[in-house]
Amino acid sequence: MAITKEWLKKVSISQSFSKGKDYYEQVENLVKKGNTYSADVFGSNDYEVSITDNPSGEPSSYCDCPYDKGGICKHIVAVGLNIIDGNYEDEGAASLDVSEIFSATPIPVGDAGSVLVEKTDSTFAQHSADTFYDAFFLKQDVMLRMNFLRQLFANDEKLRRQFFEYCKPREANAPTMTIGDGNIIEKTAEKLNKKLAKLSDTDTNDYYESSEANYDDEGDGIIEWFEQKVENVFLPFKIELKLKILNGELAAATDMLVGMYEGCLSLEFEGDLCDFYDEGDYEGVALGFLENVISEVKEQLKTTIFNENAVKQSASLLLNRWSNRKDEAEVMGFFEDYFIGISNKKETAQWLLGELKQKKLTPQLINLTLHIADVMGDDALWINAAEQVAPEKQAIMQLLLDRYFETNRMLEFHRTANVFLKKYADGGAINYLKPKVSVAYDKALYIQVHLQSAAKSSSLDDYLKARPLLSDAAIRDFMKKCQKESQNLYVAILHENGDFEGILTFIKNNQTASSNYYSSYAYGFNVNGALEMIVSHYPQEVFDIVKNRVTRAVDSMKMSRSGYTDALENLNPLKTMPKTHSHLVRNLVSALQTKFPGRPAFLDELRKIKL
Repeated sequence: MAITKEWLKKVSISQSFSKGKDYYEQVENLVKKGNTYSADVFGSNDYEVSITDNPSGEPSSYCDCPYDKGGICKHIVAVGLNIIDGNYEDEGAASLDVSEIFSATPIPVGDAGSVLVEKTDSTFAQHSADTFYDAFFLKQDVMLRMNFLRQLFANDEKLRRQFFEYCKPREANAPTMTIGDGNIIEKTAEKLNKKLAKLSDTDTNDYYESSEANYDDEGDGIIEWFEQKVENVFLPFKIELKLKILNGELAAATDMLVGMYEGCLSLEFEGDLCDFYDEGDYEGVALGFLENVISEVKEQLKTTIFNENAVKQSASLLLNRWSNRKDEAEVMGFFEDYFIGISNKKETAQWLLGELKQKKLTPQLINLTLHIADVMGDDALWINAAEQVAPEKQAIMQLLLDRYFETNRMLEFHRTANVFLKKYADGGAINYLKPKVSVAYDKALYIQVHLQSAAKSSSLDDYLKARPLLSDAAIRDFMKKCQKESQNLYVAILHENGDFEGILTFIKNNQTASSNYYSSYAYGFNVNGALEMIVSHYPQEVFDIVKNRVTRAVDSMKMSRSGYTDALENLNPLKTMPKTHSHLVRNLVSALQTKFPGRPAFLDELRKIKL
């Protein structure tokens, strides 16, 4: 998503956006480097702002002001508006027109002369990286490839940094890459721990004296207020971690992450807030924010190029640092998204799978195991891992069903679908299975899914799909169930069968089931809808029922426009009354008008019925 006014409005509250327009002229030194814009905003204080345009997602932004009211601050809005108007200096090199590489026109490449690159099929981007690299990239002239890379590096400082980090271990006489740097880990842990510990001394009076105080929530407001402060403590650490990942510095990023995790452990908690927290609670809150940070950087990790040795050493550090803890599997689960982010090559995935199997962690880290299987293209591994945990995890079971369905393994699909429906009928299983189950593979399951869907949503269409497959006894049993649990569907089936007398009898037996005569519904039964189905067949009976219902509703209605509307909606079935009985309708309307001559709102709502 580009930096637009729509995006600025979306990520800011109205007050910040309005003030941002006022700060438009206070923006100075606005510079673009690559995809990042940086500027100074001058006001009562001077603040540094940066906005990065992310081609694959929403822009990201940062300001060092203390704003914490929700969304982005006014300074970021001001800079964004200037970017939109083009008020910046571009310090990056001219962008590369990649389309030239794939044209049929010879491209000059210095001393190597010209190389004719055959026009590539427009779907080349859909090919795998390995296929593209082997089948196309390597076949081009070496100088052409070098020239392309030179332009890429000239245009992207971050790419240069990533390549520098990627090549570090291969530099002549360079020391071996070190991951698990005690200095980085200890400093990060100490810094974060001190900030969190200091925050625990927060005086609750600061909250009660603030404009955010809420005296009616028995402490909930204090907890939210305090946890916002905890989130603010994590913010600069998160920004630094993302920057290291962006630059390809996986070693430093992993060390920093380990330090942040250890900094969250064994927090001391003292002060007034002890009434709402203990030390274990506070540690859990801190770890929760760190887990959110890891989830945020997962996609960034996937799209960044890292040295293979750095990836393996990073994973080894995480796998082995807490291996003696009793809750080792739980700790590894905490870092699961980080493992997923860095294991996107077959070689890495295969190595990591071996490490997980050795530690017997594959069942605990099921999402990571499935990710590894996808990277390796090992369908058997994926299915085997998913089958082990699917019965206890709805999301995994649905993914497994997707895999069976996509690969046309219909017998396995229907076998698993039976378990899925039994366990998660109220958790979305019915809607998921309905368009997928096949009567050819499992007639009983097909019937069960459609009848449950029909009963749950009063869907006549679902019932009609199952009815040809039902015995007479099964139909009678289902109708008895609907009489008690799905009255609207019961009436719809009677109407489908042309049993209008049955509908009338059912209405007479159920129309007074609820004492609330404002509504046309009694325990979910749409009485008005049922009456409309039979008014042309039994006009007198319908009129008598409607008159009784509307009279009782009017006598007990609230004296307000909404009360009038609710009471008078009981008249709706009379809109299609046959002409032979229209005089009854006119008399009833006249009686209602006479009953409330001094209530114009009531008379207005009565006119809206258009009887």
